[in-house]
Amino acid sequence: MFITYMNKPFKTCLLHIGMEKTGTTTVQQFLTANRQALIQNNILYPITGGHQGSQYGFIFCANTKAWMSDIGRSLLIFNEEDRKQYEKKIKNDLQKEIVANSNWDTLLISSEHFHSRLTSIDEIAALRDFFSNYADDFRIVLYLRRQDRVAISHYSTKLKLGMPSPEIFPTHTPISLDYYYDYEKIYDNWEKVFGASAINIRFFDRSKYVNNDLLSDFCAACNIDLTGKIVPPNKNESVNQAGVDFLLELNRQVPRVIDQKINPLHTGIVSIVSNICRGKNQPSSRSKAYEFYSFYRSGNERLKSRIFPKQESPLFDEDFSEYPEHTECLGPRYEEAVQICVQIYKTLIERYEKK
Repeated sequence: MFITYMNKPFKTCLLHIGMEKTGTTTVQQFLTANRQALIQNNILYPITGGHQGSQYGFIFCANTKAWMSDIGRSLLIFNEEDRKQYEKKIKNDLQKEIVANSNWDTLLISSEHFHSRLTSIDEIAALRDFFSNYADDFRIVLYLRRQDRVAISHYSTKLKLGMPSPEIFPTHTPISLDYYYDYEKIYDNWEKVFGASAINIRFFDRSKYVNNDLLSDFCAACNIDLTGKIVPPNKNESVNQAGVDFLLELNRQVPRVIDQKINPLHTGIVSIVSNICRGKNQPSSRSKAYEFYSFYRSGNERLKSRIFPKQESPLFDEDFSEYPEHTECLGPRYEEAVQICVQIYKTLIERYEKK
């Protein structure tokens, strides 16, 4: 039976809400690797609601249409009754972790899906109401990254999710912006629920990190002492051009989902290719990247005026020299495809020999 605490077990609930493509995997690997060390500091980073670090399970305590989500269905939530049972399980599992220590200070929850899946004030308020059972004080950590760079990073994710012809930049107009990239709207929603003083805006930008390091910056934002903690390597999720070409053709020939179930052949190949083809690709020209960014520039500047009124420069740097002036459509090379196939074979042999 879930208990509502008269004296709440935590002083503070700290929500790291992303956004996506801002090093959340690296942060979550760090938190997972140091879960016991954090307990010694009276910080609970719970196992409950998590998978590979991200605690996306908690979104279904706020998103009442869980069965319309791919993640919800993967958790076997197909209707409201399933959702209620899942929420009950979340509460019971979290309570078991809480009772292991009577001196908690901070409940720390991290999921980039808070940014991307909770898109209304009502959903965000439901999340606050859920965690209000555990703490009265809230702090929100939100990392921002220039919109075109997020879209380029997201392109690699779309490939890994099986899209045969993913778009690089979403198609929209200045009056129908994509919430995913609309930082002014995202900030508005969270500010209306938690208040401006609770929100700590950070930048996914090495030049703005504490000590030029993402984890140092995150720990500073969360009042975590980094001393003596395990520091995992940064997780680079992008793939090089050869990997992009390979995955595009894979997605055309091997479906990711068969009979509403994840196809292990597709996910297995994607996992190996993502590992052996780490690197960068640049699928956009400079003009296309700037055109996409320009849709959000005025909103960025209004947001800057609200949260950084003394900053004279734009919210983000506006150097687009990382993009080529023109993109070359050279097409896939058979030699590179064969090299990737050889690497896949070697990887499978090594795994087999280790068994």
